[in-house]
Parts: sequence; structure tokens; C-alpha cells
Amino acid sequence: MKEIIRQYGGFFVEAIVLVSLCFFLFINITDNNGNKGVFAIIGSNIPTVNVDYGTYSDFTSFKSEAAKTAPDIEYKRTDQMYTISNLLSDYIGTTTYSGNAAHIKVLSLNDENGNDCLEAYNETDGTITFSNPGIYIIRIKATDDINKKRIVDIEIPVERI
Repeated sequence: MKEIIRQYGGFFVEAIVLVSLCFFLFINITDNNGNKGVFAIIGSNIPTVNVDYGTYSDFTSFKSEAAKTAPDIEYKRTDQMYTISNLLSDYIGTTTYSGNAAHIKVLSLNDENGNDCLEAYNETDGTITFSNPGIYIIRIKATDDINKKRIVDIEIPVERI
């Protein structure tokens, strides 16, 4: 046991001295400016460059493109749809930043119980034919000419004709 303590005791003393030295150097040292620790002292002496990105020509175009809003989607009618063929564009309106209509895509169509009714939508001619009256929730994505997108859920009341 004495031989183990003699062999490893020196190692433990060296380890304690090394940890104490690191603690002193990395944490406890302070310079004249009040920076405490080696990393803070070195970091305060590294020159930093503040770049004004506003002077770049690309920044101006990026700023103007980023300021353009995503398309607006609205339910533009005050009346409800009926259990016949309804043209979606008569009820849903979109407007882009430039005032044009945006391209719309129907992502989902559910009844008030959450059942999927997407088969009622005909993507080819843009019509929705409801089989039953009730409240339907349609999820629509509008995309404009600069590829900005907006997704909204709209509740559509449907009445029997």
C-alpha cells in the first residue's frame, strides 16, 4: 500500500498544482481594464470590425424584397355556399403585394367533425360540390410571383339548396 501511495501520490500532487494553476490563470487573473480571466483579457485586445451591410448593393434589393408581404387570403362573400357545384374563386379571394391575384391550392377540406372531404373539390375546374349542409373548414395555400406563401383555414357555411 505504501508503494502505491508513493507512486501515485506524486501524480496527485502534480494534478492538484496543475488544476490550481489553471484556475488562477483562466479565472482569477485581472488586467488594468477590469477584464477577468485569460480569455476575457485576450478577447478585449482583439480588434473587431463593424461592417455596415446597408452600403452593399444587394442589401437594398434584399430589403425591398423582404418588405413585400405574403399574399392575403379572404372569404369574400357574405352568403354561404350551397350543396351544388360552387366555383371556389367566387368565394375565396387572394391579393399579392402588387395587387394581383395569387395562385391558390386547396390543401385540405374537412367537415365540422373533422372528416376528410377533399374529394368534393375538383382541382381541374376549381369547383367544390358539397353533398351535405354544415360547416366545412378549408385549408388554402396562396403563392405569389416571388414565391411568398400564406396558409389559412377558412370556415365555410354550406346550406342545402
